[in-house]
Amino acid sequence: MLRKILAVDDSALIHQMYKLFLSRYKSCKLVSAMNGLEALDRLAQEEAIDLILLDINMPVMNGLEFLQRVQKEAAYKDIPSSSSPPRARKRTRSAASRWARAVT
Repeated sequence: MLRKILAVDDSALIHQMYKLFLSRYKSCKLVSAMNGLEALDRLAQEEAIDLILLDINMPVMNGLEFLQRVQKEAAYKDIPSSSSPPRARKRTRSAASRWARAVT
């Protein structure tokens, strides 16, 4: 069964990291969005998103605004989501940058 994961983050590097990590799982499909508004469009376009990985600090529509909108929609409100606090995001981006330098 194909599992769809929606990654919502304004960092292309984070999207690359998710893509690389999930590439080892044949049963996963990564759907990407760069901000909350784009993520709402992806939810409407894609069927059966199973998990949302969410950045909080983003332009256009931030993660909290996105979650508030999703919770109002019956079709989406039961999709589990995961986000990390800004301090953890800084460490994740730093680790992703080190990884990117190491593999290029």
